[in-house]
Amino acid sequence: MRYLKRYNEELNPRTYRRAADIAGSLSHKDRETELRDYADEKEFGVYKMAFLKHTMNGNVTCLPAPQGDMADRWIGMTRPEFSVQFGAQKMGERSIFLPGGSIQAQDAISQWEEGKHPLCVSVLVSMYMTHNRGIEGGARKAALEELPHVQTRKKNAFIAQIDLSDNYWGLEEWKNDCGSCGGAHQRECDECDGDGEDCTYCNGTGMITCDDCGGKPVHEGGTAEMFEDTFSPLVRIRPAAITGSSYDGVMAVAVDRPTALMLKRFLETALKSSEVMEKISEIVSILGADPEKMEEIMKTIGNVSANALLLPSDIDDRMKKAVRPY
Repeated sequence: MRYLKRYNEELNPRTYRRAADIAGSLSHKDRETELRDYADEKEFGVYKMAFLKHTMNGNVTCLPAPQGDMADRWIGMTRPEFSVQFGAQKMGERSIFLPGGSIQAQDAISQWEEGKHPLCVSVLVSMYMTHNRGIEGGARKAALEELPHVQTRKKNAFIAQIDLSDNYWGLEEWKNDCGSCGGAHQRECDECDGDGEDCTYCNGTGMITCDDCGGKPVHEGGTAEMFEDTFSPLVRIRPAAITGSSYDGVMAVAVDRPTALMLKRFLETALKSSEVMEKISEIVSILGADPEKMEEIMKTIGNVSANALLLPSDIDDRMKKAVRPY
């Protein structure tokens, strides 16, 4: 501590954290907070963020409330972290990132086969709130009171969901995915317009075999074949669901492009991490798919747009009407 007072020079972040520990042991809480913030800012940078609160009916609220140039209305965040789970975090359901909420690869595949969840790996990004960066006073207090876990520095920012298939309806829907009959394998008789009375063409049933699917499943095979047919990697940025809340979730977004680019670099590193790749590889392996699919997945991960992490330019319009964010 004496060293920090005597010399006006930049030190290793670890030095500031050790000083923060000492300040905390002496009950100098404000000084401890300042030192920890400064250490994180030096190591990880400051992210200028706002939060979008999504309600169950699709309404969006921006925190802090937009007034003029949002470049001057932001909450300082730092020290981004991530955690990884199989499956999707559906709104209104128990979070897969809470204890007891996680599932295994085979469970994720089974839920996808049944049409309950998309086949995906989810990456939850969290960040730590600074105490002295961004808006101050009443505006800051009002914004923070609207966020969950008011007393904690660590906030869930958003979820990057890596979808591996564009089939969200399950195996039976895939097998019977006929554009003409919708899987019914039959359609109304042309001769009697479905009436059936005295119609020899449909034998009085009012229905005939669908011409397009011939009355048979459109696709043959099981889960592995469905994956091969519907493989389509996609990264979706989604709000982090808040279980037991009156709204769907909260998503942190950058208020300016430099911050969005910083966040993009962090996210790409997280998505290419061994934790994420091992989970995706496990799903691909269980389904017996070609390992070369991992190359296409890597390309998709590398194409995340900074715009997806940026505060929408039409936020004022979104706040006036219900707009689903995904």
